[in-house]
Amino acid sequence: NSKPPGITAGGRKEPVKGFYSKPLGIARRNAAGDPPSRGFHLTKKACSVLITKTFQARGSRPFPLRIQRLGTGPKAGPLSPWDKRDVMYRNLRIVPYLIFGRGSYAQLGDVLRPRRSGAAVAFMIDDVHQGKPFISKLPMEKEDLLIFVNADVEPKTKYVDELTERVRSSSGRQPDGVVGIGGGSVMDISKAVSLMLTNPGSSADYQGWDLVKHPAVYHVGLPTLAGTGAEVSRTAILTGPVRKLGINSDYTPFDQIILDPDLLAGAPGDQRFYTAMDSYIHGAEALRGTFINEYSRAYAEKSMELCREVFLGDLNEDMADEKLMIASYFGGLSIAYSQVGVCHALSY
Repeated sequence: NSKPPGITAGGRKEPVKGFYSKPLGIARRNAAGDPPSRGFHLTKKACSVLITKTFQARGSRPFPLRIQRLGTGPKAGPLSPWDKRDVMYRNLRIVPYLIFGRGSYAQLGDVLRPRRSGAAVAFMIDDVHQGKPFISKLPMEKEDLLIFVNADVEPKTKYVDELTERVRSSSGRQPDGVVGIGGGSVMDISKAVSLMLTNPGSSADYQGWDLVKHPAVYHVGLPTLAGTGAEVSRTAILTGPVRKLGINSDYTPFDQIILDPDLLAGAPGDQRFYTAMDSYIHGAEALRGTFINEYSRAYAEKSMELCREVFLGDLNEDMADEKLMIASYFGGLSIAYSQVGVCHALSY
């Protein structure tokens, strides 16, 4: 019990036999300091070593297991002195400013005004909204750029690079901001473009964990669908040349979001439902996650409760949209700390 499996007495790292063929878990020791007797388990330290070596071979960086607090679920027991050495709490960065309410879209101009210095603001809007009344009410000034973004397929790094170059070449100055208006794909595209305006190379170079070196251009998100949680997440999910992966960094989250339920009007019923189910599943993933804690649990439970009220209740569309918009936000916050489950990873 003095050291975890996979670590020798001298601290040398050794592979654990059967790593890929036996159940993987994080050791939780009982009050006497004895490891669990059922199944095959790795301690947090050994698990971190193995995953780190795997990601180093792939040129990426893993989720920092060593700085994530172990879960507080019913199966979690007291930590051994070895485990306690590395227990820290994640310093979570979330969206710093939020406006919620019907008609709050009208405040976008007020939000942007202090950020304007004479350069352009790039408005990136899902092309399904072309011709809709709210487009004519965009607080655009003469130097601003309006780009209708196609989200018929999942966002690709190549498309993000093309949009970034379009914004960059439109003016000799760095834009004052990027505004994304649309569903989850447009949220991710606008976050990625805001990052690439200040970081060299291709967006594919930054798919991974904390690879972004420079803060993004000021960026604002206004979701027109509720469920993905992209408005609050620290990632921008893109399909690259090799794999589908997120640009995960503390610079990725929006600086401001505006949650206006009026922007959900007109979305097809099936799309509303499937997108809302994304939020419901986020809650389920958080509650069953290894890293669940009371922070994640509170957001997950409330998000799922709001979804059930909409799915099973008899609400009018306006009330349903308000509840789903908050369910999406809470669902995104729940997985930000607890992380997602296997079902999420399978979609990649």
